[in-house]
Amino acid sequence: MPMFYFHLTEDGRRSPDLEGSPFASFELAYLATHRAIRDMWWEMVRRGKDPRGCSFEIHDAAATCLAVVPFVEAMEETMPSVLRSPADDPHAQGAVGKDRSDSASPRTGARGWRQRVSAAHR
Repeated sequence: MPMFYFHLTEDGRRSPDLEGSPFASFELAYLATHRAIRDMWWEMVRRGKDPRGCSFEIHDAAATCLAVVPFVEAMEETMPSVLRSPADDPHAQGAVGKDRSDSASPRTGARGWRQRVSAAHR
């Protein structure tokens, strides 16, 4: 099964995915990326982070960049109303700017994001 690598860019910092995840096709990897972005969007908003500047680069095993998927693009396709400021988002009411110990750590690294993309595939 082909391997795909999901490099996360957040706040201008790139977290490379060194392990990759197997998918039967690029299309399935792309769809899993969109599902992971939707989950990550709300988690970031709850942590008081603005996910609008984040993106994933999807690479194949030859390190060829197949797609860049901005979080905004993924959310625009499914939920255009979320493109408002996180402070205005009803899902984040009372959570923006607060440290929530029950949330995932702010920087779990590329491995954590890879696990989210893989989980979205299941």
